[in-house]
Amino acid sequence: MHLLDIVKSEDGSAILVALLILVMLTIFGISSNSNSNIDIQIVRSERDYVQEFYVADSGWKDGANWLDGMSNPPFIVNATGQIVRNFGNQPAGSPDNIFPDGTQDNTISGVPYWYRATYNSDAAVPGSGPEYRSFVYTVTSNANKIQEIDVFLSKIYKIGY
Repeated sequence: MHLLDIVKSEDGSAILVALLILVMLTIFGISSNSNSNIDIQIVRSERDYVQEFYVADSGWKDGANWLDGMSNPPFIVNATGQIVRNFGNQPAGSPDNIFPDGTQDNTISGVPYWYRATYNSDAAVPGSGPEYRSFVYTVTSNANKIQEIDVFLSKIYKIGY
């Protein structure tokens, strides 16, 4: 039998077509699996980003509560940066943007956060006596040493009573 006779007889053509389809499906399956793994990594990163954002959002609220609990304006602990409370309530002279493990102000769902309050300015409160002053602060909250939020807050204190 010649090669031309074998091709014309179509013997085994169903197996050949089935093998070709199987190879194409295998390639498609491997490609889909690889894409799925990439999609899972993207979704995981997005979830972590959103979680860290909301944790940082909670952190500035802790800073606002800290300021709200003060009956007098807080003292500046770092004269160069006008900081009245450092991240993790670290002492004066500590670096302003360092987040050592174990110094976090709190943890939410396993994500640590720190907050810092910085004095911006103060001014007399219109319509009030001279002893009332409005102080403006920036509260910076950092979640997981990555995500950071700045919020401006104002609080009125009665000075010298």
